[in-house]
Amino acid sequence: MIFAFLNNTLNRKLRPRFLRLLRPGTRIIMHTHDMGEWKSDVSENVKCECINTGKLECYRTARLYIVPANVTGIWSWNEGNTVLLKIEQSFQKLNGKLIGKEKTAKIRSLRIEGDAFTMIVHMGDKANTEAVYSGTVLEHSITGRLVVQSPYATIHKNWIATRDPATWRSIDR
Repeated sequence: MIFAFLNNTLNRKLRPRFLRLLRPGTRIIMHTHDMGEWKSDVSENVKCECINTGKLECYRTARLYIVPANVTGIWSWNEGNTVLLKIEQSFQKLNGKLIGKEKTAKIRSLRIEGDAFTMIVHMGDKANTEAVYSGTVLEHSITGRLVVQSPYATIHKNWIATRDPATWRSIDR
């Protein structure tokens, strides 16, 4: 965990180093100032003691940032055929596109918190089947579980996705 009481300019200069050098999941707490385009995971106004009067009468904002794993790029795995997932990432915000799954498959949720990856996919015209991919990111692989739930059955199995290293991009834009 890192606690910093730095100004906005210093925070923004340090931001690329935080993202590059700190382990995914590291918590950074900022007092009052922010990190620019990187929005905090949690923000809270806290009543503080005023330096001049000693009374609890002023408010400051405490911000919690959780360093996200970098999941940018093209990931692949096999489900009878090769499935590709193209992810674009700006800090902890993800956008993705599935290629190779049935045409009705739609990503409902795509999340990264620290090194924990989760993707929820609805399949079928009426979205009556849901696949939840969850796992831990380590460099160019995600290892975890796939749970497919339909009105008829629930299937649990191991899941491993690998990233083409040439598609990796910085998440500090």
